[in-house]
Amino acid sequence: MSEVPNVQQSVEFHLNNLANYLLSLSYKCKMMACYFRKNYSDMFGIADFYQWCADDMDKSVDLVKDYIGKIGCHVEIKEAEKPEREDFGTPLKSLQYILKEDQCLSALLTNIYNYSKIKGEENLKNFLEEEMIIPQSAWNKKIQDLIEKLRLANETQNQTDLDKTFKNEFSLIKRLRDQKLI
Repeated sequence: MSEVPNVQQSVEFHLNNLANYLLSLSYKCKMMACYFRKNYSDMFGIADFYQWCADDMDKSVDLVKDYIGKIGCHVEIKEAEKPEREDFGTPLKSLQYILKEDQCLSALLTNIYNYSKIKGEENLKNFLEEEMIIPQSAWNKKIQDLIEKLRLANETQNQTDLDKTFKNEFSLIKRLRDQKLI
């Protein structure tokens, strides 16, 4: 006869899924950084941006792992799978790809948040809202805006100006994230 999991075990299950999803995204960002470093060198600052994104994801993993430990649950990290693709196209296409991945992360966060509301897990609900959902929502909006701005710049600017535009935008995103504004 199988044992019915209690709420604590289910919270642990959901948070471990989140930590593993974040690790998977970090791995994808690292792969993208390698791809762009190989194919674009320092052009557009995209390789550095994806390495920074991977490091930021790793911080989020640590945040989730710390929360799991704080509530007395077990952290179960799985090995990240290799991304399905190794060719991430142009910098602009890669941003569209990563936005889709971030939207999947947002959906996962929303599902766990809704679970926490149903189960009356106020601490988990607050943690998710403050540390993950609000920043993720602002991040996705900023990336959407960035994609549109870079798409327009891509149509009108020469390579040198486009390089500066990309680097300036990535620098702004990093500053906003470091200040916890996104």
